Parts: sequence; structure tokens; C-alpha cells
Amino acid sequence: MRSVAIDKYYKWLDYIMPVYFVVAFVEFYFGIWHLTTIVKILSILVSLVIVIKLYNVNNNNGGMKSFLTLFIVFNLTTGLAYLWNGRPIACYLNDVMNYIPAMLFMFVGMFDYRVERTFYKSFLLYCTISMAIGLLLYVTATSWFITRSMEIYNSQWFAEDQYNEDSYLNALRFSSYLASEYAVIYLGMAAFCTALFYLYSNSINTSIKRRVLYIASVIILLVAFFLSQMRVAIVYSVLLLSFYFVRGLKRQQGGASLKMLLFLTLFTVVAFMYLGASYGDRLDSLLEMVTERLSDLSIGKLAQGRDTQLSTLMSTWDYVIFGHGLGSGGSSAVSRGFPGVTDLQYIKILFETGLLGLLFFLVLVLSTLIRSIKFLRYYLIEAGIIGFVLIAMIGGNTLSLGYLYILPFWYAMGMVWNKNYLNYAKNNRIYA
Repeated sequence: MRSVAIDKYYKWLDYIMPVYFVVAFVEFYFGIWHLTTIVKILSILVSLVIVIKLYNVNNNNGGMKSFLTLFIVFNLTTGLAYLWNGRPIACYLNDVMNYIPAMLFMFVGMFDYRVERTFYKSFLLYCTISMAIGLLLYVTATSWFITRSMEIYNSQWFAEDQYNEDSYLNALRFSSYLASEYAVIYLGMAAFCTALFYLYSNSINTSIKRRVLYIASVIILLVAFFLSQMRVAIVYSVLLLSFYFVRGLKRQQGGASLKMLLFLTLFTVVAFMYLGASYGDRLDSLLEMVTERLSDLSIGKLAQGRDTQLSTLMSTWDYVIFGHGLGSGGSSAVSRGFPGVTDLQYIKILFETGLLGLLFFLVLVLSTLIRSIKFLRYYLIEAGIIGFVLIAMIGGNTLSLGYLYILPFWYAMGMVWNKNYLNYAKNNRIYA
């Protein structure tokens, strides 16, 4: 039996991401930075309490709980390499405070006894609202929005170019008010996968009003991905949308697919007409940026700029089996003048935790992905989120960019091993 206290903690966790979206807006609007750090600390504390209270209670996960524990302990012990790797301990601490605590959400998903999936549903609503507000600010491009965005860019350690307001506007990728386009694609894709699942769900309790809202979410998020100019999100979202469209037709859900196509077409026509009439120059600028970005989809273009980082880092790879220590080859190391990669998560894992660490990680994620595919109709949300992150890791330090950005991924990883939910979904025919 679960206590009332655990119920309370899970309810709090449902509001972690909604609170983050609200606090991030306050932070952006007033320029009071690091407010979201408070949300991060609260999230870590609440998730830690849940893990401590339920770790010895929940054993219905096929041994994955023990394997994840071993993986976390292994990563922590790689800090011993800082006794001889020549890097400052600050590199290790940065990853320990982002990468490791986020993994607790895999336990949170694994132990979550609730069948309503309220974490996903509240996240979807607030993420969609966040992106809608961001799109309004981005398209209208008011002076304070551009000024605040430039302030964020110039404060980053890797900022090199100096922009004035006009030149920055023509180079600005969509990041809503979340300070980074990476927040848009990682959080947005989790919401995108959720919206598509519930749009095509066979549940008789899904009203027409809710299905219209799911379609609106899909459209808003799809526009956000294109304006973010992040190629992996653009390609993945189009492929995922096509998958659901075809799957819907095959499963005699042509109504959902045709409604999606109709709404998407109407939205595109109306949006272009309105923007062309009210913000003609801005529309031309946005189309030019997106078109130029889409022309760079070749593998050669994607690898350009990363090969130098890769060769420089791997030339210093001395500790092949156990690695150089967590954080020793990522952005924290690069910002301090050491060799490292800022866009290659798999290489980062290999360098920092060695062949053994990479093997640990691959067993963890691939066994989870395979299980989600085995029960795909029930785990389409999870499979979509996990698949995107694993692909994005080829060209980005996806798991290390920020604690809050990656929480939906780790929660989805845990839900795949939540046998209580799977049994409930099977018995009640909850699938898409």
C-alpha cells in the first residue's frame, strides 16, 4: 500500500514541468536569471524522496531497477579519474548535478502506480501553451523580446559574434522564452509524441473537443520545430507524423488522419495569409532561414564542424576501459580550454566512461527501446521520445545540456519497465 505522502509527492512531480514553464517566463520577462534553478532543486529533492521511499517496495521491473542503480554508481565512481586526468573537479560536478539526478526520473516512471498518465497530460498542456506564447513573441519580434534574447546569447561562454538588433533578428532561431532551441526540441518532442498518441488513441472517453486540442498541439509544436531550425527535430517530427497518418489509415482511423491533414492545411493557409499581410518582411526572413537550414540536411553538412572536436578529443583518449571521468570531455571541459565535444553524446560517454561505460549505457537504452517496440501500441509515447533522444545524441550532447530538458526522456524510460501500467493498459485496451 502506498502512503498518502507518496501520492502527494507524485502530484507535486506532475507540476514540476508546468511550474518550470511559468517560472521560465517570469525569468525571461524580468531578466531575473537562475529562478529555474529553484525548480530544479525542488524536482531533485522530490524525486529523491520518491526513490528512497519506494526503492525497496517496487520490484516488478524485471531487474532493470538493479541495473540502473549499478549504472548510476558506475558513473559516480568515474570521478576517481580526476585524481590523474588533469581536469578541474568542476567538470565532474557539473555533470553530477545534471546528468545523474535526471536519471532518478527513470525510477519515478518505473515506480509510478497511477494509470491516468497525468505527468504526460499536464506536461503536454503547459508545453503547448509555452510554445504558443513563444511563437507569438518570435513572430512579432518586439524590441524587448529581441533585447532579452540577445542578453541570453551574449552571456553564454561560446558566444563569439556580436549582433545588433537587426542582424540578430535575422539569425535568431526559435527558442520560445526558454533560452535555448534545445529546450524547444527536447521538451517539444515529448509533448508532440504525447499529443499524437492521444489523438489516435482508441479510448472512447476522448471527446471531440480534446481531439481538436491534440491536433492544435501537434500543429503548434510542428511549427516550433521548423522555426527552431534544428534539423533532427524537423525530420523526426515529419517522419513521426507520417507514421501516425499511415498507421491511422491502416487501423481504420482515417477520420483522425484526414482531420489532421485538413487542420494542418487550413492553419498553413491562414497563417501565411495573416503573416503576409501583417508581417510580410518578417515572414520572408523566416522562410529564408528555414529554407536555408533545410538545404543542409546532408550527412556531410551535419558532420561539418564536429570532426575537429572528435579527432582532437580522441587523440587524448588514454583510459580506454574506464574513461577519463564524468564531465571530462564535455562542454564544461571545453569552456575551460580542454579538448572535448559539445555535440557528440556517444563520443562523450565513450571518452568519459570508457568502453565499459558505453556498453552499460547501450544495454540500458537499447533493452528499453526494444521492450517499448515489443509492446509498441501501448508504449508509442515512450518509443517516440526514446527514439528521438537516441538519434539526437548522434549530433548533440542531449543528456548533458540541462537537467529539466531531459526529464521526460528518463520518465519515459522508466514507464517502459512499469509492468503495473502495462497490465492496466492491456486489460483496458488503452493503445493507439
